[in-house]
Amino acid sequence: MELWNDFEGKTVAGRFPLERLLGPQGRSAFFATTANGSGPAVIRLIEAHFDEEEILGRWRVVMGLEHEHLQTMQVCGETELSGTKLVYAVLEPSDMELADALRERPLTAAEARQVATAVIAALRTLHGAGLVHEHVEAANVLARGEAVKLRSDCVREAPEGAAGDAARAGDVRGVALLLVEALTQVRDERRAVELPAPFAEMARRGAAGEWGLAQMEAALEDSVLGPVLSRPGAGRTVTAPAGTGGVAGGDKARIPEAAKGTRVTEVARPAVSADAGVVGETAALGAGPAMRRSGPVLTSAVEHSPAVVAAQVMAAEEPRSAAAAGRLGAETARVFHVHAEERRVVLEPVEDEGRR
Repeated sequence: MELWNDFEGKTVAGRFPLERLLGPQGRSAFFATTANGSGPAVIRLIEAHFDEEEILGRWRVVMGLEHEHLQTMQVCGETELSGTKLVYAVLEPSDMELADALRERPLTAAEARQVATAVIAALRTLHGAGLVHEHVEAANVLARGEAVKLRSDCVREAPEGAAGDAARAGDVRGVALLLVEALTQVRDERRAVELPAPFAEMARRGAAGEWGLAQMEAALEDSVLGPVLSRPGAGRTVTAPAGTGGVAGGDKARIPEAAKGTRVTEVARPAVSADAGVVGETAALGAGPAMRRSGPVLTSAVEHSPAVVAAQVMAAEEPRSAAAAGRLGAETARVFHVHAEERRVVLEPVEDEGRR
């Protein structure tokens, strides 16, 4: 057989030009191509070793799944180039591999949640179709626009019985290690204890074989995640502009005069309780302790959420004497100064030099 780069410039099945070698991978290689004039694509070639029917059989199953978090496989088939029998699959291109992103920095908690949700959904679809992935790692998690997708060409049919259970458990363990790697840049299950909730439990129990994909998915749905990765020393400070209609996390409660200029600090902590309150775009004044929403949200104890504090101050905001106004301002500052160990949002009054 020729070297893979010798195939550049040839055409597969009379319609897929091998424009550029992207990289070899064992007895296969990836090339940039153009799919039926519809735009850029990636084509994978595998040298046939009398297993072409097996490979094409599982690829045809993948093509029938059409899942939003699985890399789209447009067509597959057999061909021969320079006397070498090959099987090929034409795949949608990706913008980036997760492995590339992790060389720059670890993911935030919100980003890790997006990756975990996508990968778990893709694996559940594969398992339901009788396939296993067995290569759940950062290099095989792809970004395509705003979507996260799992590579779809490296799957195989799940064995029967206990062997199949073991193969599916291997995919779960792959998710656990992927979470550790995504949040620490190190693929080492011993680092699971450093992860924020719910990832620490997902990684630990998934790696130990105590949880399956369904339990991991439920843990993500039941959790409340903030917009930053909770690690010791992490956190950022944002100043709420005076006169705006929000405190943090898109909260729409009006900020009374006594609370304007308050600095909002997100305080990192290692775990977020599943029954913590949520301060989100749709948070109502006096909201109950367990609300869910998709996407990043800030968390705090309900009794000290910005929306509730604002409600308490607004309830007392009415024309009054200078002495009463002074007491109201002092009480507002006291309520906003929350330094509880289990809080994620700390509100500190910012001293106004002009007023002082």
